[in-house]
Amino acid sequence: MVREAGMRVLMTGANGFVGPYVGEALRKICGPEVVIAATSKDGGPHPAFGQVEELDVTDTAAVHEAMARHRPTHVIHLAAVAAPDAAQANPRNTWRIHVDGALNVANAILNTAPDCWLVHVGSGLVYG
Repeated sequence: MVREAGMRVLMTGANGFVGPYVGEALRKICGPEVVIAATSKDGGPHPAFGQVEELDVTDTAAVHEAMARHRPTHVIHLAAVAAPDAAQANPRNTWRIHVDGALNVANAILNTAPDCWLVHVGSGLVYG
């Protein structure tokens, strides 16, 4: 990713398996125009992130509000259940996060920032 003028990035899933690496790279490229979002601040954000905004992607209103407030030009959606055992043990919660959460993010983009680019990252391992 190359920084463009006016670029604002919102990344979900900051405290997950891939989030710390992507967030650190985004901070280096985009500086303060990156919003790092995580389901909770539990576990502590990666030190390179600075401020982490709490965002539960299964909360439709919260996702729409975050998109409307930040008006991102790019969203990197990493929020997921990272552990296959946890995903398989609670399939309803996995569905809420992986499917409903992704739909909330996509619908919020369509309704508040329709020119925004969406990068969705997932894993077949969780469902295997």
